[in-house]
Amino acid sequence: MKKSIEMKQTLTDKLEDRRNALMKGDTETANALKTEIDNLKLAIQVQEELEAGEKIGAPAVPTLSAEDKKSAKVAGQTIRAYMKMRSRKALTEAENALLVPSETPGTNGESYIMPQYIVTRIQELKRSYRSARELVTVQNTNGCFTGSITYEAAENTAGLINFDDGDELTDLGDPSFTTVKFSLSLWGGILTLSNVLLRFTDNDLAEYVARYMAKKSVITENKLIFAALEKSKTAVAITGPDDLKKSLIVTIDPANSSGPDACIVTNQDGFAEMATWKDEQGRYLMQPDITQPEVYRLFGLEVKMYPNASMPSKVQSQENTPSTGQTTTTTTIPVLYGNTRKGTTLFESGSYEMAASTHAGFTKNQTLMRIIQALDVQQTDASDKVYCYGTITKSEVTGEAS
Repeated sequence: MKKSIEMKQTLTDKLEDRRNALMKGDTETANALKTEIDNLKLAIQVQEELEAGEKIGAPAVPTLSAEDKKSAKVAGQTIRAYMKMRSRKALTEAENALLVPSETPGTNGESYIMPQYIVTRIQELKRSYRSARELVTVQNTNGCFTGSITYEAAENTAGLINFDDGDELTDLGDPSFTTVKFSLSLWGGILTLSNVLLRFTDNDLAEYVARYMAKKSVITENKLIFAALEKSKTAVAITGPDDLKKSLIVTIDPANSSGPDACIVTNQDGFAEMATWKDEQGRYLMQPDITQPEVYRLFGLEVKMYPNASMPSKVQSQENTPSTGQTTTTTTIPVLYGNTRKGTTLFESGSYEMAASTHAGFTKNQTLMRIIQALDVQQTDASDKVYCYGTITKSEVTGEAS
């Protein structure tokens, strides 16, 4: 019998246990089982992928070199050592050597550095999701949790002064710089390490942990990145393609409205709206790149589409007044355009950690691990000369007039 089938039977049993707990009013047990069920579903997904070699939500496990196989095995052994330690079992000298304590502030000295193989796989797997990292500059702080970086402001437009020999030079003035402070915060998720996972090979166990963290990390990073990109920006009203084109030409510095880092960013709603824009001859303005059919361009810039869940539109519904039996729904769609990389930076410590969870679970034949990432996202230049934040507003009337 395939391991995935056994795991599905375990899932069925866990679902039944949770139903019984809810019927008895035991919400604590029901909540603990929900966490285990969610993680077991992910474990089944990984196992089925390993068995069938099919692409299910993320790339298949890569073919590893001899060196990578060794690194993956050590990573899996490290997770096992952690599980053993949390079960209050004595570790061998070799197992103790695998667990490297971290000095991350706020973890009370009880966290351990995630094996480098898993960290590398997390970064690789992030590319299989729609990560907003591509929109910002990523700065590794090399373990520093607070600090500051100085950037030259985009408003610096003064050049040199023409003069004749012997003339007194006029002071050019001090260059304009912006000091951006960063303070990394800890972000973590709860991963259930049950006896089911003990049946995984070391390599598969390492892959499971990496997949779990990659998805959770992308969701968190995207939320922080889009919040920083929209911070302190006055929305430009975009009623159609002409408004967007004019803003790209007039508002944004030409150095930031062209080149490899210049782009247009929107969500599924915005992409769908832009896909309907036509020129005077009735030709669609947004077209696939002839060299990269999966890439769409508008006014020469790549249009990057993100899920509505990551970059949400704002929806408001209002009953018409006086009462007509109709409701007007207004959808405000976000659009970013220009060079967002110059305007926003993601700061990260460069590592992930694992720590004990204070949640329930140790009496339920399972270990709950907190997987921790330290990061911060800061807007480094809010000038519209770098990039703009715009909105497309769509209104729809529903209901029959009375």
